[in-house]
Amino acid sequence: MDQDATKLEELWERIEVSLVGNGILYARVRSGNRWRLYSCSRAERRLSVGVMVNGLDHRYEKHSIEDHLVELAIVEGLVEESAMVRDSKSKWLEVSRYEEIRRGVYRGILDSKHTPVVFEQHISAVRALTEGLD
Repeated sequence: MDQDATKLEELWERIEVSLVGNGILYARVRSGNRWRLYSCSRAERRLSVGVMVNGLDHRYEKHSIEDHLVELAIVEGLVEESAMVRDSKSKWLEVSRYEEIRRGVYRGILDSKHTPVVFEQHISAVRALTEGLD
């Protein structure tokens, strides 16, 4: 989910209030800066719920998946770094028109040595969720 301009703690509070509002009991099992893994139950059903919040804690005014896409494009050298880039959605819209850049970023998600840093919360959340399945 995108953080946008909402404060992270406010977003976590909204998520947890929503769980309770839907009759779901939860316990936070593991968490990182931008992800949480919950053990949940409703009636007699139990499930694990992973929530990951898109965004990077620098450069961008609003936090979204585009933060990660633009950041990967920059560190991969597909676009020039600019201190003036504050809106990742607009920047991604601008640069993703070029198929070479778009494909380079999508390929980089799978192959780049920078992916573990740029997509850290995504990888950590999936890792925690899959470890909980063992």
